[in-house]
Amino acid sequence: MSWSGDATPTPPERLPISAESAPRHSHMFPNITVPPTKNFNPSKTSGGGWVQKLPKLDTDELVDANLFYRRRLQALQAVDELVEAVIKRLDDLELLKNTYVIYTTDNRYHINQHRIPLGKGRAYETDVHIPFMVRGPGVDKGVNGTDVVTNHVDVVPTLLTLAGIPLGPHDFDGTPMPISKVGEAAHVPHEHVGIEFWGELAFEGAAKDLDKSKFTNNTYKALRIIGNGKNTFNLGYIIWCDGDHELYDMTSDPYQMDNPLPSMSSSNTIVPRRGGVLGQEDAMNTEFDDYYHSLAKMQYDACHPYYNAIAEGPVPKPFNSSNDLFARWTDGYV
Repeated sequence: MSWSGDATPTPPERLPISAESAPRHSHMFPNITVPPTKNFNPSKTSGGGWVQKLPKLDTDELVDANLFYRRRLQALQAVDELVEAVIKRLDDLELLKNTYVIYTTDNRYHINQHRIPLGKGRAYETDVHIPFMVRGPGVDKGVNGTDVVTNHVDVVPTLLTLAGIPLGPHDFDGTPMPISKVGEAAHVPHEHVGIEFWGELAFEGAAKDLDKSKFTNNTYKALRIIGNGKNTFNLGYIIWCDGDHELYDMTSDPYQMDNPLPSMSSSNTIVPRRGGVLGQEDAMNTEFDDYYHSLAKMQYDACHPYYNAIAEGPVPKPFNSSNDLFARWTDGYV
């Protein structure tokens, strides 16, 4: 595979959407290219649904990808300056020690990983595994990572907990993240994050000679599951509306290239919460097999071009009056 560091501007019609940097940064990173990870423009097709039908990028498209990547890095420099200025201002005002600074985003981004044209909205790790960095009172100094599974629904209860505001048992779908001593005490661990997309996809860069009419529907549901019990697991699971399935061991296959599941029917078992079942490890106990087989299955009846509640299939029972945070899922779904 050839890589190009050519900084020659790409015609606007070939690269219609791109990051725009401050003029003072437009000269930076002249020879940088997209990191050549295993899933970048791979020699063999990967993924499921329409992704596995994508052609390999040609030389011109690789030049476009590198330019797009370069422009995004250039645009990020002004953001870095802004963060530095905010920290300095807080310090000058003697407020830094009493202020939480949070750095995060709503999504990540792919640049031709799995051959997918530039954009977001897919269930792969490139698009859904986002940063969430915090500094402030009660947060350990230095760089400390965690394997705790969190989601956007956890952000608001986390902020309220940091502010010392008590939470009711059913105030939020999420739970405070354990980023301080108070957060650790209030955190209710969970093993999975649900991800879904309904309807039409959009490419944010030119896809030369690509018939987009063949890739109009991007409807899927996915789970990222991480467990640290006796039998650790780190899985990514995707169900496409056309019946394709993808399953990845994210420890041995972090770039999601080796999918052992073929195209299957669109009927899929949802693991329920019952009795002492608190997670995937408990759910694998064979004593629950007959019970699980008796449950309704999640399935797509069609590839809907928009969110359709009727197509959701089985849904959890509504709230009840129990003080148990997870009471809404009693005999429901994990």
